[in-house]
Amino acid sequence: MGSGVGRRFLVFVQRACPRRRLEAARLHRYFEMNGLEPATTIRDADLVLIHACGGFQSTEDRSLRTIRRALREKRAAARLIVTGCLTKIHREALDGDYTILLPEEIEALDGLIGAQVRLAEIPEAHTAGPVCDLEREPILRSLRHVRGPTPAFAVALLREFRRRLFPHPRHDGSYSISVGRGCLGECAYCAIRFVDGRLRSKPPEAVITEFREGLALGYRDFVLVGQDTGAYGQDRGTNAVDLLEEILSIGGEFRLAIKDFNPQWLVRFREPLLCLFERAEGRIVDCQIPIQSGSDRVLQRMARPYRISEVKAAIEKLQARAPEVTLRTHILVGFPGESEDDFRESRRLLDDLPFLVYLVNTYEDRPRTPASRFEDKVPDRVKFRRRRELEDLSARRDHPPPAASATSPPSRRATRRGLHPTP
Repeated sequence: MGSGVGRRFLVFVQRACPRRRLEAARLHRYFEMNGLEPATTIRDADLVLIHACGGFQSTEDRSLRTIRRALREKRAAARLIVTGCLTKIHREALDGDYTILLPEEIEALDGLIGAQVRLAEIPEAHTAGPVCDLEREPILRSLRHVRGPTPAFAVALLREFRRRLFPHPRHDGSYSISVGRGCLGECAYCAIRFVDGRLRSKPPEAVITEFREGLALGYRDFVLVGQDTGAYGQDRGTNAVDLLEEILSIGGEFRLAIKDFNPQWLVRFREPLLCLFERAEGRIVDCQIPIQSGSDRVLQRMARPYRISEVKAAIEKLQARAPEVTLRTHILVGFPGESEDDFRESRRLLDDLPFLVYLVNTYEDRPRTPASRFEDKVPDRVKFRRRRELEDLSARRDHPPPAASATSPPSRRATRRGLHPTP
């Protein structure tokens, strides 16, 4: 090993992020291919690599907690390397005694470990791999936004215990295929675009080859991963519909989940997508469409290029024509300038689409984003109250009153969760 690096290593990453989890799994494989062995604890490791996340303030905090823990627990001779999104988004937060590698500098690892197999020779990872999750904050502090005698607190507490006892994202065990890097968006709140840049789609023949390789290995659950899978091919003269048509033309039994298909592409390709999902014969089982807000005014301030009426109509038709597909979304509450009326629009959207599975995020300023410079910030207490209200709604959907559940059949939303249970 070069530069005094020993033979045992650990890799940390935000496991909930499918893109970075695959990158970290590739690094794990790279170290193994160069004769290093996985360590069981930080104290046992000769090299600790932390893939730091900066997408949210909360994940930045988790990254910094992990770094502080590594500095506290590692042996004096062990090397600590920090890479990942945080190095590009908020470099100023990283000021300790460790090596920092920007994502574009990651191949410098070859020299640091005296690699016999260069990182450039290691293919992309398609499964999560045995990487470690970032350090979490104390459990009660992590639930501060759901305090109070509400159904959401009990549900959130149980979910948080389950996440910590069984820290496996929803699609662990699936064969994940990255369809490219970057996106075409300019969302006012997003800092990830400073890391990945503009859209760079993978050639369609490469995606199809990887899909066939997964089938040959015996996988039947597949996930398409990208910063915006809906934008696929816009830089190559093709599109996501054409790619999905090619995938569905492949013989064999498989189930496909699609991550982060932004709503403007659902609207733009509505009719061919509806036909495609309808003809998929149950092979598309899960699709994530991050709407973020039910208010056109807020969407415009976010620089999200669609109108909610168009998205809602497309989602209703998609659910009607392909009811076996679990449809998911993200809702962001507390964006600067979000009024009570704007929030009610988001609440109304979820009421009108009861089959839609959703995750609530709370707006956080990120460095260099346009939204971080907006002056009309929503107070934390209001953001947390709005988040709690939507999570209460989710809890009531998941656990209807006994009288209702005794006389009503299981909801389509509940039965569709069987293939990929929500963490």
